[in-house]
Amino acid sequence: MGPNQGQGVPAHEDDDGLMWDLHPYNVSIPIGGSFHGTLPGWGIGKLQAAITGLVTSSVTSSVYAPSLPNATPANRTQNTLAADSLKDVTSQVGSDGTLSISFPSDVQGIEYTMFAMYLVQEHYRNEADPTTLIGPETEPHDFVYNGSWTVDHFSAQGAKVMTDFWRYICA
Repeated sequence: MGPNQGQGVPAHEDDDGLMWDLHPYNVSIPIGGSFHGTLPGWGIGKLQAAITGLVTSSVTSSVYAPSLPNATPANRTQNTLAADSLKDVTSQVGSDGTLSISFPSDVQGIEYTMFAMYLVQEHYRNEADPTTLIGPETEPHDFVYNGSWTVDHFSAQGAKVMTDFWRYICA
């Protein structure tokens, strides 16, 4: 189900019950190398995890990624990580997004990868964005006329957005 599948209602733009996405970022670090700096993607949303892992194999291929019919092949790289090398380093990230970490040089592998994952509220609407519509748009005076925001349909907060709207309409 995507943002255009009818699972939204009018709501306040900053409601925690609206849809959230995870945004992943990564950076490669040579074996025996180190990372001293700001996490990739820092500032895009709330950090959920920073994880490191040793890449033990890497394969590049041209495949049809899951998408629409008649899609063109896309080049992609598939890395395999050593399960016993995975480390959660989230607690080592500073409040400004900085991290200093060094990696061992006495391992068998290709490189290290550091992942940073952020929770982002995308603010997708079920209807076309007003900036893409032709003609004047009326400024909403309350949340009922604020368009149809895609809700987080996997959480209690998302269900509450839906029920609050229907209680308001049916009152």
